[in-house]
Amino acid sequence: HQQKQEILKEEILIIQSDMISECDQNPATVSWAKLCTLQSKVVELVGQLSSGQLLLARELKSLVHLAQMARREDTLENALNRWDLIIIELGVERWRREYNSLLQKLKKWKLKKMKNEIPQEEEIRQFL
Repeated sequence: HQQKQEILKEEILIIQSDMISECDQNPATVSWAKLCTLQSKVVELVGQLSSGQLLLARELKSLVHLAQMARREDTLENALNRWDLIIIELGVERWRREYNSLLQKLKKWKLKKMKNEIPQEEEIRQFL
């Protein structure tokens, strides 16, 4: 069991390293779709960790941000729903406030997402 946990952690670190290198470039050339896919893998792996529930809330929040940037509505909705369930299950009030705050930001930027416009600097700053 311990060995499997260590392997999962290693895989997560490798993916996160790939994500960092993707971010180390001009924001106009960042592949938000690739980052969203990588973050989905991180969420999947974190969910398998023994301490997964606590870490999963943060990773799902990141996935919502990247899904917004990648204009992936299905991923965004799925991540929001999973995050909400964890908040309900664990009852962490700070997470509920973060969740509600993020919902407000998503409403503000919904039109840009619906038009499928490429994220600009102001939106990127809001979500990253």
